[in-house]
Amino acid sequence: MIRIKELLAYDTYKATRSTGRTLFFALMFIPLIALLVEGILRFVSIPAWLMIPTIDRELNYSEIDIKLSRLFELEQEEKVNCFILGSSMSDFGIDPHILNQKPVISGIGEPLCFNLALKAMKPELTAHIASFLVQNSNPSILILGISPLDFTGGQDMIRKFVHSPWLRYQDGQYSLEGWMVENLYTYRYWLSFLKYRDPAYRTDLKNQLVGIDSFGSQTIEDTGRTYTVLPEMEFADFDLKENDLVGLERISSLNSPEMKIIAVEMPIHPDYLSRYTCGGETGYEEHLIQPIQRILDAEEIPFIRSQKQIRDIVPTEGWKDYLHLNHSGKDKFSHWLAGELTDLP
Repeated sequence: MIRIKELLAYDTYKATRSTGRTLFFALMFIPLIALLVEGILRFVSIPAWLMIPTIDRELNYSEIDIKLSRLFELEQEEKVNCFILGSSMSDFGIDPHILNQKPVISGIGEPLCFNLALKAMKPELTAHIASFLVQNSNPSILILGISPLDFTGGQDMIRKFVHSPWLRYQDGQYSLEGWMVENLYTYRYWLSFLKYRDPAYRTDLKNQLVGIDSFGSQTIEDTGRTYTVLPEMEFADFDLKENDLVGLERISSLNSPEMKIIAVEMPIHPDYLSRYTCGGETGYEEHLIQPIQRILDAEEIPFIRSQKQIRDIVPTEGWKDYLHLNHSGKDKFSHWLAGELTDLP
């Protein structure tokens, strides 16, 4: 049994004081180490093959994580003054490298475009992404790809992403989670570590990393076969939802002489157009183009049309499927679009 005299002995006190000092310095150094790691991550990115920072705790949407990471790396070296937005049709249909070859597009010299179009993206969510880019990257041009696919239903994951703490933080709806994702790279990497435990997420991330280059561009390689639209293919789930129309209005309201918005009609396979919306080609114009045109006209946004002349722009072998262009089709369409953009004031 330890006696009181022994408990109060100098040697015992000395050991306790030493332990307390160790704990004190440990508590002091942990925040310093965290700050050091945070500072390093802001200037030196962890290799993408090792880990990509994520912006949401729950949603496994690896494409946006990769593209934002690629954008961060590019903006460390150059000023990105042009962004491509939209769904997978813009993702696989517009090549930023080709646009960047032009000395001027829509009156903007030395364009440096980045493709931030994302699969299954809807105008409701694109509006949040556009606002984020305007606030943080201060671009001169936003190129917005538009198609009926952008207004289809489903994709609950994309709809839920609107409620992401990080996106809500961008809109001024502050929360601790949103603040940490926005301001702490250490926290983003921690969230990534948690997601990396999911084999499905790791597999999707690995595949996306191979396909997305430093300018956000993705390409579907040619198969050597000509795609044929089958007669039994069903109509798309097309519906102009109110939240997507409001999203388009939000995007359009960003248009100004200093930050131009240019809308582009993203084409579908010409043999599928008659079945894409109710009423065929006439229904396509009445139910999609005219409502969108009214929103764009209200903000004096140019709308580059492509569907009626798509057979002359993209050959039959340029289609991957009835919605998406393959590598050769993307090349043809992007060169045509670059010419149209060059002619805009």
